[in-house]
Amino acid sequence: MGIFGLSFKEKKVWNSIAPANKISVRLKESPHDVYRSNVIEVTKKILMIKTPMLGMVYLEIMPNTVAMLEVEILNPLNGRIFFSSKIISQEWMKERTTRIAVPRSIKWVQLRRCFRLEIVLDCEYALTGARSPKDKFDLTSPVLFGLVRNISELGVFLITENIINIDVGTQLNLKVNLAPGLLFRGRGKVLRIEKVGDKFGLGIEFLATRENDREMLRKFIFSTDRKWNIRTQEQEAK
Repeated sequence: MGIFGLSFKEKKVWNSIAPANKISVRLKESPHDVYRSNVIEVTKKILMIKTPMLGMVYLEIMPNTVAMLEVEILNPLNGRIFFSSKIISQEWMKERTTRIAVPRSIKWVQLRRCFRLEIVLDCEYALTGARSPKDKFDLTSPVLFGLVRNISELGVFLITENIINIDVGTQLNLKVNLAPGLLFRGRGKVLRIEKVGDKFGLGIEFLATRENDREMLRKFIFSTDRKWNIRTQEQEAK
């Protein structure tokens, strides 16, 4: 961040945001609820988007209320763009739009090799010893619980309250509940740890998965994203 706002590099990233870029937002007070939308317009002061939706529910902010957001944008030029900001206004009469203020700072990461699905899933995990068989993913005591916030064929971002004995480089056995009767098992390594509200976020890279689990995860990600896109198009057509 520059002294008087965005740095030169951050401004370039901000200016790279374009109409139709996918965007997801979370209210800081309820970070597990992910609202999705698309960018309409970006200027030096505001980002205008279609009012985000969670399922069939619009993100509606009461007048004279300050709504702080965590924003993520998928941008072909700069990968995934992250920033915190606030909602300036919402339009409901002519069209459903939301205006977000330019942030004070921006973070971004290059696009990954695999598509990352933004979704909340239940997850069980446990520490695994370095000598454990690479194809054995059964959880041993103590079993811990968390929520997956996004998942790809390469890894997951896991939200948890407990990081005792967990550090960067720690290996974990994971069991992710993709859907009723559909469980994904694998081993991963913690690449990063960050604070998420009063909890912790673990960026985990998969080290070992069975072929049938990889194929199941690949199909789940593709079918879920396709269903969301079809639903969004149907809602926009109404």
